[in-house]
Amino acid sequence: MPLIAFTDYPILEECPSSITPIRQVYIIEYNDFDDACWINFEGSYVRYIKRAFLYKEPGRFGEVDCYSVSELKQLLSENV
Repeated sequence: MPLIAFTDYPILEECPSSITPIRQVYIIEYNDFDDACWINFEGSYVRYIKRAFLYKEPGRFGEVDCYSVSELKQLLSENV
C-alpha cells in the first residue's frame, strides 16, 4: 500500500503567481541527505520535493502537519 500524502507544492508547470491546488501524491522514497522525497503524482509523474511540503492531510504549508523523519522511515519500511 503506497504512503499517501498531500501537497500544495507546485508539482506541474504552474504560473508562479497562481495558488497551487492541494494534490494527493504518493511518497515513494525518503532521502536523509537532503530531507526530500521522491513522490508519484497521478500514477506516472515523479518529482523530488522537500519533506516539509508533504502533509498528513489536505491543507496548506503551515496549516497542517507534515510527516516527521521518523514517521516517514517507519511507514515506508512497513510498505516495502
